Amino acid sequence: MKISKIYIIVVAFILIVGYGVYRNSLESKKYHNEISIKQDQIDKEVGEWSVYRNDEYGFEFKYPARFTVAPESAPWSTYNANFTLVAFESIDPEISFPNELFIVSRFPIPSGKSFRDVFFDNTFFDPSGLRPVSLSEFTKKTINGREFYAIRTSRFEGTLAFAYYLVEPSFVYRFDALEQGVDWMNPDLDEENNVTHTTLRKVLNTLSLIQ
Repeated sequence: MKISKIYIIVVAFILIVGYGVYRNSLESKKYHNEISIKQDQIDKEVGEWSVYRNDEYGFEFKYPARFTVAPESAPWSTYNANFTLVAFESIDPEISFPNELFIVSRFPIPSGKSFRDVFFDNTFFDPSGLRPVSLSEFTKKTINGREFYAIRTSRFEGTLAFAYYLVEPSFVYRFDALEQGVDWMNPDLDEENNVTHTTLRKVLNTLSLIQ
């Protein structure tokens, strides 16, 4: 009797473990299929975007048709003072004013300082004007094999803004995304999947550094 009971327990255990492995396998296949489909959709969307290339500063990326390069006279063309390389704007036709901005800047890393100093010296929170004091305030995000440091810089008066930093040996790239007309007081606002924020990550997924 004892042998029979042990046998039944062992068989039941094997069946339970086997079912668990089988179910996990199905879930894994479903997950990867969903990821594959989503990536295919992204690739198709990005494939129709325009290409911006800057040979002087050595980078290129794709951007969606709703954006155009902002004129140098636009105030956001100097968003990060003399460190701004290019600004893109998406104009709301109803108000003839940009409701989305995408800005690229590059900061040198001064001698004797680190990329952290560049982060802290050039990141300001709107509207307080305060700066981050710790690297822990940034979130590391890996996009297309590159490690970015991301931080929200504004959620105030209808504006939602994020900055993504990419560290190179002697300088730091900064990519800003700003959207106007956001329901900023909504406690359920999904910042991560905000349209402009999502577009920024898609743009960075196409980023190439030119040697």
